[in-house]
Amino acid sequence: MAPLLVAVTGSTTPSAVAGFPKASVALNVTNRYAFRDLSHLSWVWELTSDRSEKPIRSTSFQLADKDGSEGLILKLDSAITRVQELEVTRPERGNQYFLNIRGFLQQDETWAEKNTCLVTQQFPIKFVFEELVQRNLERPLERKASFQLEVSEDVSTVQVFRGGDGATEPLVVFDKHSGGITSFSPQGANLLTEPVLPNFTRASTDNDQGGIEMAISQFLGIDGLSHIVGVLWGYEDYSYDSHWRTTGLHQSKPPEIICRRLSVLEHKLEGTVDVVALCRAVQAKNGKELFNVTITYTVCSDGRVRISSHLEPHSILRHIPSVPRVGMHLQLARSLFNIQYFGRGPDENYPDRKSGCKMGVFATTPVDMAYDGYIVPGENGSRSDCEWITFRSGDGSGVSIVSDTDSGKNSTFSCSALLHSAGELHTATHTCDLARRANGSDPIHVNVDHQLMGVGGDNSWFPVVYPEFLVKATDDFHYSLWLVPLKKDDDAAVSARHIDATESSY
Repeated sequence: MAPLLVAVTGSTTPSAVAGFPKASVALNVTNRYAFRDLSHLSWVWELTSDRSEKPIRSTSFQLADKDGSEGLILKLDSAITRVQELEVTRPERGNQYFLNIRGFLQQDETWAEKNTCLVTQQFPIKFVFEELVQRNLERPLERKASFQLEVSEDVSTVQVFRGGDGATEPLVVFDKHSGGITSFSPQGANLLTEPVLPNFTRASTDNDQGGIEMAISQFLGIDGLSHIVGVLWGYEDYSYDSHWRTTGLHQSKPPEIICRRLSVLEHKLEGTVDVVALCRAVQAKNGKELFNVTITYTVCSDGRVRISSHLEPHSILRHIPSVPRVGMHLQLARSLFNIQYFGRGPDENYPDRKSGCKMGVFATTPVDMAYDGYIVPGENGSRSDCEWITFRSGDGSGVSIVSDTDSGKNSTFSCSALLHSAGELHTATHTCDLARRANGSDPIHVNVDHQLMGVGGDNSWFPVVYPEFLVKATDDFHYSLWLVPLKKDDDAAVSARHIDATESSY
C-alpha cells in the first residue's frame, strides 16, 4: 500500500548508521491530511536483512510532532548487537538491511477497522562500524575443484560427469536439438522434469487482450475483423495479444528453440566445463527466425552451473510494442515445493505493480505463490527484484537460482513457481477450468525472467502498459544466472552472496 495521506521520506541513497553502540537514522514525515493531524495513527519500525525471514528488531515509536512537519530520528541501538553478529560473519558480497516504517489506525473508523495499515515505506540501510573484526564464513561450496569433470557425447546429448565420485548419473545433460539442460542431478537424482530453455511468452491477461480490434468486434458482434480494423484505423491501438499472435510470440503457439551447434570446452586446470549452445528461436507455424540465442553453460565440479544468455532479436520484433518476457522456463520435480526467496513480497507483484511490496526474505509454496482470484486465468504469481530463490524437498536438499552480479545493473530477476503451466492458464476461460492441485502432487512450472512486461490496468479496452514497463526488442539482451545445489544445512542467503564475478571461470 502506498502512503497517500502521509509521506515518510529519507535520502535517495541508503541511509548511513555510524558507530557502535549508538545508531540512529533521520527521516521526514509529511502530513497530507488537510484538516487532521496524525494522532489517530500508531507507528512501528522494523529492521530486516537479506539473511532471514525474521526481522532483526521490531518496535513501536511516537511522533514528536503530530502534524508530522518535522524530522524524525529513530534510534536503532536495540538492533545493533544482532547486526554486528551478522556483519562479523558476512559473506563476500556483504549483507543488505532494510528499515520498514508502518502507520496503523489506533481506533475503529467508519471506513476501516483498528490496526488497518495506512502508511508503509521501506528504506535501505547501511551500517558502518568503527571497529569490526570479520570472521570469514565457511563457504557452502568448495572453491577448489574436488572432482575432475568428464564429458561424454552421443548423437543427441552431451553429458558431464564428476569423475571419481562413484556417481552413475551425470551431473548435467544437454540436449543437442534444443541446446537446453535436460537433467541436473547434483545429489544423484534429476531435479528437472522438463528442459531449461529460453522463454518469451506468457498466458495472456485481460489487459493483454484489450485493443481497438477487440472492442469493435465485440461491439458489432462479428469476429475476424482484425485486418479490416487495421486498414481503417491503423495498428497502433491493436492489443498486445494480437501483435504476439501475428509475430509468433503467442502462448497458443510459442516459439521453438532449435540448436544449430553445441560445442564443449574443458578447462582441466580450473575444473570446469563450458558448453556453448548456438540456437535460434523460431515461429512455430513457419520457422521464421525471431531471436539468435547464444547460451554459455559453465559447469563447476562442485555442482554449480552458470547460465549466460545473449539474445539478438530480429527486425520483425522491433515493430511490435513489447515482447511478453525474456527469460528462462524450467520444470522442477514435484517434491521441491518448499520455496524461499529474497525479493519483493509477500504478494504477487510485477514491474508496474511492485511499489507496495517490500524487499525481504519470504517463504512460500507454489499453491501460495499463485493467485487464483482472477475469473479469467492468465499470467500471475510473479515476484520482482529477486536476487535468489530456493526450492527444497522435505529433507532440506534442493536447488537455488541465483542472480549473477557480473551480468550488469539488471542482475536481479522476476520469478514465478506455479502448479499450472502457462499453456493451461492461457487456454482456461474461467478459474473453474483449472484443476485444483496440491503442493507435491505435480511438477512445478518455474519462470525466471530477465525482463517481464508490466500488466497495465488503467483500463482493459486498450493497450495501456506504460512505456517504461514494456520490453522493447530493439537491442540485444544479456543476462546470467546460477543453478546452485543445496544440501540440508546450507544457508541459501549465504550461498547466494558467496557467488561473485571472479568465480565465473575458476
